[in-house]
Amino acid sequence: MTDHVATITYDRPEVRNAVDGKMRAELDAAWLRVRDDTDIWVAIVTGTDPAFCGGADLKNPAGATGSYPGTFWDLPTVHTFESGLELAKPVIAAVNGACVVYGLAAVLA
Repeated sequence: MTDHVATITYDRPEVRNAVDGKMRAELDAAWLRVRDDTDIWVAIVTGTDPAFCGGADLKNPAGATGSYPGTFWDLPTVHTFESGLELAKPVIAAVNGACVVYGLAAVLA
């Protein structure tokens, strides 16, 4: 965090920043920190080049939707930012390449 700005980066460039279980846990923890830390006023979400986010890692999908026992589309799935975790802080999507599925959901959120 710098100057009250948290930067969250999809960082698996070798798979176009596709989300697997490990990344999902890290993303969820980061978004909860953004939500709960009063020193964070705004967040930026971006991806390591060459993509923003390639969606779920289809070669290693276990845990990509988080720990919720249902599917991504079930309600309530507000445990991830992409599925409606409520934040009372602005989030800027610095889209720097391909942006599909989870990445697109994050941008739309």
